[in-house]
Amino acid sequence: MKKIMLLLCLSSAFSFCTNETAYINEANFYTETEISEDTSFFTAPGLTRALNEAEPETDFFPESFDLRTKGIVTPVREQENYGTCWAIAATDSAETQIIKNGFEQNPDLSEWHLAYFSYSGVKPFQSAAENVFNSGGTNTIAAATLSRWVGSVYEEKAPYAASYELDPDTKFESDYKLSDAWNVHALTSSHIKHSNDFLKELIYNENAVSATYYSRDEFYNPDTFSQYCPDESMTVDHAVILIGWDDNYPKENFKEGYQPSENGAWLAKNSWGEDWGNSGFFWISYEDVTLCEAGCFFSVPGDTYSTNYQYDETGWTISVSADGNQQALSGYMANVFTAENDDPVTAVSFYTTEDNAEYEITVYTDVELSSNKPSPVNGKAAASVSGTHKYSGFHTVTLDEPVKIRKGEQFSVAVKLTNHESPYMLPVEASSAVVSSGFFSTQTFLFNSYANEEKDPSYISFDGKSWYTTTGKKYSYEYPEYLNLAKSLSRLRSVTLGNVCLKAYSSHTETAPDPLDINRDGSVDTADFVLMMKIFYGTEEDEYITDLNNDGTTNIADLILLKSRLTETEL
Repeated sequence: MKKIMLLLCLSSAFSFCTNETAYINEANFYTETEISEDTSFFTAPGLTRALNEAEPETDFFPESFDLRTKGIVTPVREQENYGTCWAIAATDSAETQIIKNGFEQNPDLSEWHLAYFSYSGVKPFQSAAENVFNSGGTNTIAAATLSRWVGSVYEEKAPYAASYELDPDTKFESDYKLSDAWNVHALTSSHIKHSNDFLKELIYNENAVSATYYSRDEFYNPDTFSQYCPDESMTVDHAVILIGWDDNYPKENFKEGYQPSENGAWLAKNSWGEDWGNSGFFWISYEDVTLCEAGCFFSVPGDTYSTNYQYDETGWTISVSADGNQQALSGYMANVFTAENDDPVTAVSFYTTEDNAEYEITVYTDVELSSNKPSPVNGKAAASVSGTHKYSGFHTVTLDEPVKIRKGEQFSVAVKLTNHESPYMLPVEASSAVVSSGFFSTQTFLFNSYANEEKDPSYISFDGKSWYTTTGKKYSYEYPEYLNLAKSLSRLRSVTLGNVCLKAYSSHTETAPDPLDINRDGSVDTADFVLMMKIFYGTEEDEYITDLNNDGTTNIADLILLKSRLTETEL
């Protein structure tokens, strides 16, 4: 249906399989067999206030503000007869940041590519729609897709509505790569409402904010291009971009019979073409009860990173605690990866599950994961960094120094996350959820059919010492009220988990190799000295570069130079 964001509907019959494992606490991880029914997920998801909204740095804002005056708002799009408004909104938000950060002045990224490959190709989200371009979506789905490095690509590579099937080989092309997606929430959450000051701070700091609301003509005044819905029973159906506000926008401008009690409205950019509204723009009352979400998307040029080490293809579905009592506010998660090349690790990305969450990242090299060494952190701590993220959502943290890795080497990334209110600080995939729907009855909601089939394990820990795998395990909740669950999941019993949402990025390096690193293992150490001695004594073939001082020959001077480096003396 034109001009409507079709809510994601994930319908499927799903049978649970018995899984002979139990971890941490029998009340949390357990095994059982459930009877599934055909169900629909995200039916009337409802709205709720953010549990712990980040406080703005100031409560003083100008009476009116318009991002168009900054020259960072891209042209109005026309979604036509497709449910792609969510993809357009996410792309618009990213384009604004591309201009703001000086990457280019007129970015035009493909919304069609994002909408199509969210539901097509390798490991897509499920879609109940016959046409994937009418599947609808959310900020969370956009973040999950883009964080896989599925896009963003330029419009010319996947023009809007030009083809209903895209070349699968173009799925993982990225002219820009997602770095952050502020204020997105778990796939299972309800739609989150925010205060005016929270939204104003985002916009005032030059962010184009992807928001949703109920868009029907019943509540729209075409004469003044204004929208106000006072009915809380209405379900959001459309995504737009908030780019400004006016505290003095007259309440009388709204449709007769549907007027708010006070002045004030948000300036919004729609995706229904320039012939609609005021050249594609309109106003939404501060008091519109359906206005929710506040996603902000950030990207970096595609060549910033070379390799994405990841297991969480479907992104943040739900949150868990590693604490058996589900009361502690800190927990750890980790993934072990095998280096695909020699490019050093330069960044780590993950989700935080509430505002002002604290993080501590450690990257380990020379990890030897085995039955005798089940811990993912048994290697050498090669880098660490800590900080706080003001907004929940997806974040990329650049390491202070690149971590050198060798192709085929196992390395791991561990993150400690600390919340202030919710004990569920660890973001994870989930394949399905079991909800109590009556006496001795259950409903099974399918999120994706493969998260519990992953062979690569993820790990969580309460103390950073004892680690437990998540993949394929069932998890039950003691305090689901902290999860901001969609209405259809309000009686959640358990979920089947996939991987934790934790990635590592490597980057190409143009730095010349250290000439004293004879064996090219990424470091100058005693192994190089031993190799040099073997070459001198003829027990090792001289197939290495050993003329370290570039004087045209390999001699004792080269050996002295290497020894000097190792002993940090000048000879």
